[in-house]
Amino acid sequence: MNARQKIKICFVGFDAYPLFNRKESVVYTGAEVQLYLIAKSFSKLSDYGVSFVVGNFGQKDVEEYDKIKVYKYPHKIKETIFVYHISDQKKLNKFLSGIDADIYVYRSGTKIAPLVSYYAKKNNKKFVYMLAYNINAEVAYSNFAKKFVNKLYPLLGIYRYLYVLSNADEIVVQNYYQKHLLEGNIKRKVNLIRSGYQIDEFIKKNTKYILYVSRCCDYKQPELFIELAKDFPLE
Repeated sequence: MNARQKIKICFVGFDAYPLFNRKESVVYTGAEVQLYLIAKSFSKLSDYGVSFVVGNFGQKDVEEYDKIKVYKYPHKIKETIFVYHISDQKKLNKFLSGIDADIYVYRSGTKIAPLVSYYAKKNNKKFVYMLAYNINAEVAYSNFAKKFVNKLYPLLGIYRYLYVLSNADEIVVQNYYQKHLLEGNIKRKVNLIRSGYQIDEFIKKNTKYILYVSRCCDYKQPELFIELAKDFPLE
């Protein structure tokens, strides 16, 4: 590779646009936060050209924030984890080919990941898949799946996720539980990168803290943290 040629890395997170444009008030998840923070870190390195694919929030087709080119994906994804739409794959293939990155990075669930993974493999691009939930590591990777998973895509359900795990150039987990479980299930090495959080100002005190870091949504049960806090009034 030419010494002057930058490595082009593209992050895909459809709900991440409010992290770039703070005027947007749409709820995003921790997966988008992690991709955003990693993208910002890469944008500070002179050897990388960084882009980010987000959903349609009515913004311009291409915007730039802190040396990151933010591309608006104009189409809605029809498919679910169980239903594959070939039109989604064709539209995303065309869109990503216009960006023409060397590396594509996706984090979280199984709806978009197979589409990005398939594009990367068919176009000789690198694909990095990052787990967001423990359930993503709790997959039954049978001998049948190991042998036939590449031929089964794009069939329904779990085989599409196994396709992602089988074809990702690198897999990243966020805790040792995920690492131990996934390596045991898929029989390949995965990388551990813990979730990071931007702290604008850190004041060191002797007081001990119990910190809740998450979205306040029903299935994460934030009310349990409030009940826990009542049991530690001095913290």
